[in-house]
Amino acid sequence: MSRTSSTSSKKSASSRQASEQMKYEVANELGVEIGPDASARSNGRVGGAITRELVNRAKQSTDTQSMKYETANELGVELGPDASARSNGRVGGSMTKKLVNKGKQSNN
Repeated sequence: MSRTSSTSSKKSASSRQASEQMKYEVANELGVEIGPDASARSNGRVGGAITRELVNRAKQSTDTQSMKYETANELGVELGPDASARSNGRVGGSMTKKLVNKGKQSNN
């Protein structure tokens, strides 16, 4: 195995471990049980709280206004009062994905 693959595997393992730890910490904070026997609602509350936390972390170090226009440009959509809800939704969804990924990276 090359050095890069080994480093990548270690990073992935530590990232998964950090994600697992965060999941159980958030569940504890919310006072819910999670896992295969828990309700979808409980598991969903934990997932939603984690997503909000990751997005909030990423927003602290991101110029979201610039990101909004960059994302719209990447998607080839116009923003503004005349833009469709679908276009605005695509931009918002893409931004959320980017912010979650950035939040995950800062979690490591």
